[in-house]
Amino acid sequence: MSEEEFRAKLEELNKRLMELERLQTPSISINPLRLSTDLDDVGSVKTHLDFEEAPLTPVTPPADVARLYAEDDGAETATRLIVKVSDGSTIVLHPLALTADISPAQIVANTDNYSPTNLATAAVLRLSTDTSRNITGLAGGSDGRVLFLFNVGSFDIVLVHDATSTAANRFYCPNSANLTVVPNGAAILLYDTTSSRWRVFLAFRALVAADISHNVLDGSVHLDTLAGTVVLGDLVHGNATPKWAKLGGNTTTTRKFLRQTGDGAASAVPVWDTLVAADLPAGSVTTHTLVRKTADESVTNNTLQNDDHLTMSIAANEIWIVEFTIFVKGHTSGDIRVLPTVPTGATGAWGVHGLAQAVTSVEGDAHTEGDVAFATGLSLGLAGTSNVVPLFIHVLVVNGSNAGSVTLQWAQVSTFATATTVLTNSYLLAHKIA
Repeated sequence: MSEEEFRAKLEELNKRLMELERLQTPSISINPLRLSTDLDDVGSVKTHLDFEEAPLTPVTPPADVARLYAEDDGAETATRLIVKVSDGSTIVLHPLALTADISPAQIVANTDNYSPTNLATAAVLRLSTDTSRNITGLAGGSDGRVLFLFNVGSFDIVLVHDATSTAANRFYCPNSANLTVVPNGAAILLYDTTSSRWRVFLAFRALVAADISHNVLDGSVHLDTLAGTVVLGDLVHGNATPKWAKLGGNTTTTRKFLRQTGDGAASAVPVWDTLVAADLPAGSVTTHTLVRKTADESVTNNTLQNDDHLTMSIAANEIWIVEFTIFVKGHTSGDIRVLPTVPTGATGAWGVHGLAQAVTSVEGDAHTEGDVAFATGLSLGLAGTSNVVPLFIHVLVVNGSNAGSVTLQWAQVSTFATATTVLTNSYLLAHKIA
């Protein structure tokens, strides 16, 4: 065997020897133990170890071996676990506990480079202020240092973003905006040596009313174009920005409708408007008008005059059917003459139905007559001052370019001292057909 082969063989045997030593050395230092096995009432086997004497002090383990053992030093509320490695160092395993907290004196001014007593060893800062105060920076930053900041006072604490303090003490806040820590709120700060800034990476606070009840159009929350208090009847709509905007409710006593007219491709801002006939499809809606006579009206002459109540307005180019039903009493020597008037240029036809002039009682002959002109009245008979006679006047109005009124005119056929009276609850009923 050559010297080189001998050395290789020796090295191999040495490795095997080390492996054997490792197998014979326990990986966990243990105390003298008793193995116990219990059988519970449902047949499950439970095996556990019982300590029989005080724990032994573990020695440093060989290379590549870590020993895990329990220790109670009397200062902890529970036994802690310790890992010991081959270089003699130990790692303590126990629950996270932030016990290094400080409660500095109340902050009474806006503060740069804040450095309270014992900051260097603190993990928790319990701060309070006399009113809302700004803190622009915090001393004691080191790579990876984490601080928990709690507002234990009654006023806001504002962490100012990247301003005023020495650069290495400043804060980087979310969205590059100041961060307010409200009463009973908290923030977590992490020092970033690459940026040389405290990074505010998490903030907590209690819910307040504004979180669940605030103005829908509050520009500071929703970045709207209009901010303000919600008013009864307000509507929200999108504008051309595009952002949310407000359309104030209709405050007039006139009924209004929401109108919006696009350009074929895009919509438009809505407005309040009055509904007109042109807004409705042709023939989709028939408009009705009812006018009631609210008081008796009497005349004692044969000059046609407008009735005090029975009138209505129509627009240009509309077509209406108008029916006057009147209840009349008067002397047979006076009778009644009627004529509907229409806007200038209107055409159509009209007619009457009632008692003939020759009769003297309600059981007399009927009289029906029509005309296509709105120039000369038609006459009907009455049955005495103690008898009420219903008379009917039917009118077709085809209006031209002039808006105006359709009004019933009436008078006595012959002037007579005993009045002819049109009674309360006579009425006009009209139907727009085009």
